[in-house]
Amino acid sequence: MFCLSLVSFCTHEFYYSSLVLSITVSLIAVVIFSIYLARSALLATLGIMALAASKSFVDFSTSGLENPLTYLLIVIFMLVFYRGQRKEHYVFWLALIAGLATLNRMDTLLLFLPALIAVFCHYPGWNSVKALLLGFLPY
Repeated sequence: MFCLSLVSFCTHEFYYSSLVLSITVSLIAVVIFSIYLARSALLATLGIMALAASKSFVDFSTSGLENPLTYLLIVIFMLVFYRGQRKEHYVFWLALIAGLATLNRMDTLLLFLPALIAVFCHYPGWNSVKALLLGFLPY
């Protein structure tokens, strides 16, 4: 809502702003997936073809609802989950992304919960609890 409000404030138009913002955010999610998460060019191509062939993905990517932002947050979460394991604030960033996705759509917490539990089991202790609580603060 905040992203759409900002764009429509600048353009003074709501319908096409919603479409352009939704498509842009969905394309950013696909680009991040294909460049940073896919292990090879073949897998990236197959992933893009599968998403393009999915009527649900295409319809919800242009719906103007919260789905494109959800796609982007899922891809960013997976990028941090796989690439940032040795970073200093790893648990905090995962919790923050999951908290923002939960703020965007509450049912996405079910997607992030298994990974967060696995990370907490791998990094037990009060520092992880504090990082999780701070990460979910926006929610």
